[in-house]
Amino acid sequence: MKNLKYIQLIVILLIISNILLILFIFLRKPPHPEGPKNIIIERLHFDQKQINEYENLIDQHRMDIHRNEEEMMMLKSALYENILNENTPKRDSLVRLIGNKQEEAEMINYHHFMDIKKLCRPDQQKDFEELVHDFGKLFSHKKPR
Repeated sequence: MKNLKYIQLIVILLIISNILLILFIFLRKPPHPEGPKNIIIERLHFDQKQINEYENLIDQHRMDIHRNEEEMMMLKSALYENILNENTPKRDSLVRLIGNKQEEAEMINYHHFMDIKKLCRPDQQKDFEELVHDFGKLFSHKKPR
């Protein structure tokens, strides 16, 4: 009889813990569900005209990054094909070109942020300066575990 009460107590505790876990999963707010675009719009207090211009900047930025990534992938493919013939000068040249593409990607990002800064009115410049400190967190591509 005593064992039965312990088993009942354990079952009840497990049910309660499962209910709490389910509530936690469904009621918690994700850290940034809206993504960097909406965070930037909100924190910089963009008006509708600025939002439209910002969306155009995003479209252009995505095209530039996509083009750069395609070029980098072609260079990487050529580099890995070079493994078979072990051509060291060609390998070094390809590695340098891949590095240049990576540098170009960073410059594309940098210019994109400068374009966002140019969209800001003088009263929004302070907000932009504060936002700059959060760019690393906003645009990090961490994969969930």
